Amino acid sequence: MKKIIIVLICLSFLNSCKKNEENSFIKTKPIVSETKSNIKEQTTSLQNSSNGPYTQIFNQINPGILLQVINSNNTSVANQIINSLANEIDNLYFQSHETTLYQEFSGDRDKVLLFGLFMAKKEQGGYIISNATPGVNCFLTAVSTLIGITEAKNIWASIQAGASAETVVAALKLIAKRVAGVITVCIMVYEVGDCLDWW
Repeated sequence: MKKIIIVLICLSFLNSCKKNEENSFIKTKPIVSETKSNIKEQTTSLQNSSNGPYTQIFNQINPGILLQVINSNNTSVANQIINSLANEIDNLYFQSHETTLYQEFSGDRDKVLLFGLFMAKKEQGGYIISNATPGVNCFLTAVSTLIGITEAKNIWASIQAGASAETVVAALKLIAKRVAGVITVCIMVYEVGDCLDWW
């Protein structure tokens, strides 16, 4: 509850500040599907860094802009942010699987994003679900916004047991997603980023 109050105060402050350009919501240029070789070079570059490639995709987000979008309920910019993230996740997955997540999830952008969040959390570790590991608990709470806490815990337990990316995709395919607006999805991304110290 305290986090919500703090977020609301921050949002009020950000809303009173001068608006940033809509295109500045991501610090760096998103991965664009130009040619397969260019994407592979970008993927290799991401994989060679200290953070995993999925984590790096989310690290590109400017949290101040994300909060401003949430506070102002700007669905246009929110859609741009979520589409950009989902496209980068899809491109990264395509490099090692020769199929796209959009194909796997029948075009469901939110499931592509959920897959990316689970993979980013996997890259960061923190496998045990207990009160001693608040990073896992707050992560599961955030992603349960779209799929429910039981389903989130089951997928995470599968990852702990060594589930492959394909297994996570199969599990997400079977789960019925809750209806959520793009602002709710942005809130979920912000909460996960806050929980995992991405910003």
